Amino acid sequence: SRIANVETDFSKGMMFTEGTVDDGYLKTLVNFDFSTDGKNVLKPRAALRTDTIILPDMSYYDANFLSDDVSIKYVKECYENGIPYYQIILGSYTVGDYGYIWVMTTPKNYEYTAVGSDGYSINYSGSSIWSPCASARYYSVGYTKIHDKELTSDNVVEFPVGAFIGNSFYFFNSSNHLCHTEFNSSTGMYKIVQDTLRTISASEAVSYGYNMLASQPYSFADGLGGSSSFQMEGILPYDKAFTSNSDTSPKLLMTPKANTRIWFRCNYNIPTGKRYLIKWSWRELTTDEWTVFYEEDITAPAQASGLPVIQADLNCPAKDIMVRCEAYLYDQGAFSDAVEKAMTVGFDFSRSQEDSTFNIPQNNYNLYTATGMYSWKNRLVLWGVTDASDVLFLSEMEEPTYFPYPNNVIVFDNPIIAVVELMDDLMVFTKDKIYKVSVSTDGTGWVSEVIQSHLYIDEWDKHLILSVRNMLYFKSGNYYYMMVPKSQSLTGELTIAPITTPITDFFNYFSKNVDDIFRDCFKYINEETHQLVTPEVIDLITYFNFLDYETIHNMYVFKYEDDNLITKYVHFDVNYNVVDRYWKINIYELPNILFPFKNDATQTGILATTSLITVADVSDGSIGPQRMIQLYKFDPTEVLDLYFISVDGFYIVYDPDAESSTYEDGVVEIPFDVSY
Repeated sequence: SRIANVETDFSKGMMFTEGTVDDGYLKTLVNFDFSTDGKNVLKPRAALRTDTIILPDMSYYDANFLSDDVSIKYVKECYENGIPYYQIILGSYTVGDYGYIWVMTTPKNYEYTAVGSDGYSINYSGSSIWSPCASARYYSVGYTKIHDKELTSDNVVEFPVGAFIGNSFYFFNSSNHLCHTEFNSSTGMYKIVQDTLRTISASEAVSYGYNMLASQPYSFADGLGGSSSFQMEGILPYDKAFTSNSDTSPKLLMTPKANTRIWFRCNYNIPTGKRYLIKWSWRELTTDEWTVFYEEDITAPAQASGLPVIQADLNCPAKDIMVRCEAYLYDQGAFSDAVEKAMTVGFDFSRSQEDSTFNIPQNNYNLYTATGMYSWKNRLVLWGVTDASDVLFLSEMEEPTYFPYPNNVIVFDNPIIAVVELMDDLMVFTKDKIYKVSVSTDGTGWVSEVIQSHLYIDEWDKHLILSVRNMLYFKSGNYYYMMVPKSQSLTGELTIAPITTPITDFFNYFSKNVDDIFRDCFKYINEETHQLVTPEVIDLITYFNFLDYETIHNMYVFKYEDDNLITKYVHFDVNYNVVDRYWKINIYELPNILFPFKNDATQTGILATTSLITVADVSDGSIGPQRMIQLYKFDPTEVLDLYFISVDGFYIVYDPDAESSTYEDGVVEIPFDVSY
């Protein structure tokens, strides 16, 4: 019932200590809030109550979608043609690096509102539809404990590697393709489509970067019949000759050196049926005299598969040279004296070892192995790539299918753990440092600087990093910290605030303290003996956090079975108020694991659960399984938690005192059950 008799004012939350508790603190504060009327007294915490129920359309059936381990992964509130929608990404991890995802579309303006006999109203959406499942790459973090509490399962944190750009959710599928969701106005739903990679020419690759999403980013196909005249698309240096047009074994020389033999290849498109003399020449920058070093006679073949390779080798005698390739048309029995097409490229062989961009090796990184994806300034950002764990890859602006290499990469000194945006910058977490990445003053590159070093960031805590207004929240080692602006700074410097100082002892002896709180706060009735008992087996299975207005909720999710073998999930919520800077604990018991449906720093957030139910569709008489999503809100006027559970039969509960609930249009009538 959470009733308190308060004889003094409190304003500083918990101070978990074995010593004397300072004025303004309580030693343990569970399921209570501070009042907002300025009296600094305690009141029962706001009740967690179902606000909205989302039911998908039953017209599409997918057995995988109805498995027990399907959960909500990402949510985006989108506007399409002025109409608000929730785009919900649900997923189910399978094995290895992949799993399933579905995209559900539901109008935010719900069609029905049912009011119970107690006056409590609940929204209902029965028009939500979802696309067929798609495979998706997942990152799966295996760990054994948090603080000193053992977890009972491995790979607990499992999320699709994906990010929203605008209203489109981007992800990698198991076939090494980039996919995204897009809205179909005729069906009123988001669907999953496969992206087509941007194709670039050799000259574009030299100028802007090689597309590292391509399977062969350093190979460029020649063309037949694409134009009425000879076209040259770029000249690149390689370590050896090409045996055929389809040969991919020569290695592109990203940093060629002087006094070494280099094979120059010209990619081209030749008109059908025409013959050309190809002439190669070079000169130093200090002279205007060209020296021819190779000539050959080529004729366009009947099929593109027979195209010859235009290449020539040169032992480069200087550090700075120009290389030219010319094409002369064969016409009326002789080659023309006038060049039809020519291309000249300069090469600088004197790059210093300190010039990091030019000394990045030619590696064909498989970006589809990335374990992290983020959206920043209309770009996709990737990290955790195999053999490049310390490299951040960025796509071209508004072109997520083009990752220019080596231009759009940032190299760090340790493997990247997580990336999050703070204000206008990108914060990059490595194992022991936090970097700030900013756009350079000319807008063409990036500048990175170390913000904090000598940290300890675990791979399995990366999902706890939050951007909170102009602050960062993260876990390092056993404690939580906030990175906040320096009070005396005029240039936006950040500093670390050790916010867990008042409750250090709570985290030092986390397992014991949690067990004590469960024993003190929760009693369970054995139906046979009618005795109050505490569950003997209650296991920590996962943890996460989310932002709810000015409060950060750190959720530790425990699982147990009651005497009727019904699985329950106890959410042990250690939360921190970032404005008034105090700690307290809330506990919620639900039949499913909560998900932060909407994180918001300006208004109260939304939580959600998803579960299987049985639905009767009176429009066609069908009865079958379906997945229900409940959206919860914190109601400060109530102390009783309310949510709906699965039973044998049909669902949904609106009125605990009635046997059924009928909507105004008479379309749906569903028996119910309720749980508090």
